[in-house]
Amino acid sequence: MTTIRYKRKRGREEAPVKVCPSCYVYNMAAVRMCHDCGHEFPRVTKAARQEGEAALKRWTEAEMERQADREMLAALEVVAAEGVE
Repeated sequence: MTTIRYKRKRGREEAPVKVCPSCYVYNMAAVRMCHDCGHEFPRVTKAARQEGEAALKRWTEAEMERQADREMLAALEVVAAEGVE
């Protein structure tokens, strides 16, 4: 989710927003309908939110493993190149 900065009496704060897929206007995250074009946002259930968060966590962990593998491969290539000389 995106956030947008806005000025308040006590300083700057951030509010979560979502972008309308129809007209690309920023809307407050809690709205169910775009204030510009009337597009209805799908309701997100607690179970769907938890499933999405779990999928993101799995993807992040897998991406971290792939990055570690790439770093290990790069290190092995350096070692192999030094051993060849």
